[in-house]
Amino acid sequence: MRWLILLAVLPAYGEGERARVVMTETRGGVIIEDLVYRNSFKEYDSAYRVCPVKRAGVAAVLFAHWLEPTHSTSNRTQFLDEAIGLAGKGVCSLLVSTMWAGPDWFRQRDPSKDRIATTRQVTRLKDAVDFLLETPGVDGMRVGCVGHDFGGMAGAVLAGRERRVSCWGIQAATPRWHEWYLLGRKLEGEAREKVVGEMRDMDPIVAIAQARGVFFLQFGSEDPYVPNARVEEFFAAVPGEKRVQYYEAGHGLNAAAGRERAVWMTACLGLR
Repeated sequence: MRWLILLAVLPAYGEGERARVVMTETRGGVIIEDLVYRNSFKEYDSAYRVCPVKRAGVAAVLFAHWLEPTHSTSNRTQFLDEAIGLAGKGVCSLLVSTMWAGPDWFRQRDPSKDRIATTRQVTRLKDAVDFLLETPGVDGMRVGCVGHDFGGMAGAVLAGRERRVSCWGIQAATPRWHEWYLLGRKLEGEAREKVVGEMRDMDPIVAIAQARGVFFLQFGSEDPYVPNARVEEFFAAVPGEKRVQYYEAGHGLNAAAGRERAVWMTACLGLR
């Protein structure tokens, strides 16, 4: 079944309605819900929730997708197959739509609002954890988070303040926001330093140094956006138990990375 992405908020919500399921599909012992839920800004975010049909004490994983406007998975569908596989092992997953899900977001955004938009997005990921943990049958002591590219950067910032998540999978993330927010902008001198400075205190490499949990970082050896030197710098800032793995791939990584991440998450969450 090909899933359609919800592009607009449905009308006529009930006052303060927490969530609404738009469409449901069952595949074997897995239920996939296309839904919207209310965040802390009193807005509605769209997501897929993927869970075992029969659940009690299941683990939970939040997925945040990448930004690649030319690719069909530059949205909440990116990790859908991975979430379905994990559901078969006893995991409820939430795959969220982010501010960069739109194909023209990067080009059309207002750069002067990058900081506030990024801050709001990280808060929305925290809201997603809240909503995921409200799912009946979820064990709040076994929680993971996976993020790729912009999703990995936002996940790293969330890791600096979110203590309910214990397993963090980050892919193809660069350590500083300006390294991508300045792409395509010809700024020099004070103008460039202003952009660098206004994001510095919330850079992923700064936030992740305050994190707790177990980390698995994955990168492509042929990634034109994240050179090895930045990977090594980022990895060095991660505290505690950690692992980094390179793949013969570009920024989108490859199937081997997905398989290895699923194996790692299974072990980290204590699944069978």
